[in-house]
Amino acid sequence: MRSKNLHTLTRDIEKAIRGLVYVSETDSGFSVVCVENEKDRTIESVVKELAKHAKGKVKVEPAESFFERLTTEKSWHSEEKRKQTEKFRKLKSLLDTHLSDVMCCKIGRVKIEIFILGIYEDYLVGVRTEAVET
Repeated sequence: MRSKNLHTLTRDIEKAIRGLVYVSETDSGFSVVCVENEKDRTIESVVKELAKHAKGKVKVEPAESFFERLTTEKSWHSEEKRKQTEKFRKLKSLLDTHLSDVMCCKIGRVKIEIFILGIYEDYLVGVRTEAVET
């Protein structure tokens, strides 16, 4: 039963990120992350582990910080930008509804890997994208 629920969740996340683009100096799509949480680790302990192996800076922040500008519609937004904003709202809602301890982890200095991860039963689940910030 758990696998079916996990499968359904990851499928729903895949649908939510389809066509979604994270805009930076390079535009990147998203991919689903689903990793068994073997040792009942917290998001914080996973980030500490990543930091040991990371070649660059590791920054952890609440997922709210990541989504804030992406989910706020502005009067000057084009129709396409409004659609992207709505898709980000749906993704945020999906993650907030089904995951606990949702966090944003950014790894790197210029080329940055961005993970939005939370805990679902015995798994770390979320999304990954990349950004270039000079």
